Amino acid sequence: MKQTGKNLEIWLESYEDLLYQIYTDDDVVSLVNKLNNKEDAPVAKNQLRRYLRGLLNTKEYIRSIAIMTPEGMVITYDQLTSVTNKNSWLDSFSLAPEKLYEEVSADNKTHVFPTEYGVSFANKDYYLFHIAHRIIDYKNLENKIGIVIISIDEKFLRNVCLVQDDSEKELNNFKFIVDDKGRIISFINQDNLTHKITDGKASLEKRQDDYFKFIIGEGLFEKEYTSINVYRDEALSWDIVNVSNQRDTMTKLSKQQEIDIMISLLSLTVVIILIVILSRQLGNSIKRVVTTMQVASSGDLGIRVKVDKQMPLEVEAIAFQFNDMLGKLDDAMKKEKEAGERQRLASE
Repeated sequence: MKQTGKNLEIWLESYEDLLYQIYTDDDVVSLVNKLNNKEDAPVAKNQLRRYLRGLLNTKEYIRSIAIMTPEGMVITYDQLTSVTNKNSWLDSFSLAPEKLYEEVSADNKTHVFPTEYGVSFANKDYYLFHIAHRIIDYKNLENKIGIVIISIDEKFLRNVCLVQDDSEKELNNFKFIVDDKGRIISFINQDNLTHKITDGKASLEKRQDDYFKFIIGEGLFEKEYTSINVYRDEALSWDIVNVSNQRDTMTKLSKQQEIDIMISLLSLTVVIILIVILSRQLGNSIKRVVTTMQVASSGDLGIRVKVDKQMPLEVEAIAFQFNDMLGKLDDAMKKEKEAGERQRLASE
């Protein structure tokens, strides 16, 4: 969120640099003075328009550059009219031209006017925000000779927010911007622009709650999965609002938990089966050894424990030792019997 705010400031500064280039240009000052003094006004106006035309396409998203004099004369170069010397947005602007001029010329600050409806051109509605500054005559700093206004497409703000095309409705997260009056000035859906959704002077908690209610009301995401974060750009007094849909994340987490549980149950089942099998094999093997011992104890020394591959290694070792012991004992008994037989024969 802070990074988006920094990006907004950096990108906006690049447009302010262009604005600075215009309002401090000596040729612009000279030509505007000629207009105000009615000296070769038609020539001065044409030269200014050529100058503005050369700057209009130097930066993306600029739709209009205009110069306004104290008497209300407007020299403009505009992309959004069929007649490029006519201003496209001034008639629909919230401030009357004289009020706009008065506000901008009152100080030496750059004025930023949030997004408003601009004009419908080529069957498309354009929303613009504007940056303006009074023209500075360094030979007479108190002389208010005019103002410069650069009009920028709202898509600039959308691009700063890294928002995708309006046609992509299934977004898991996006950002939008609200001005200090609580109006939406950048949004994924153009129909929502300029709508007032909160009180810009309210607390952060109240504004965040209003943004949440707005998103839910629009039906973009489900309430239980929607997360709202707000970052306030103090320089502009704009809120950058991040909207996240946690549904996919929660669904993936739930599926992962199900998989983990299934794996755990499967592992437990395998362990139980192995224990049962091994226990059964161990029991059978021990029973076989014990049975053989019982037979051997009754005098049958020729019996042996039958060893197979299923017999546990420990029991197998016992079986081999027992079989070896029986073999040695059987041999000893046979030798003793042979010795006794030889002794009997010798005594006869």
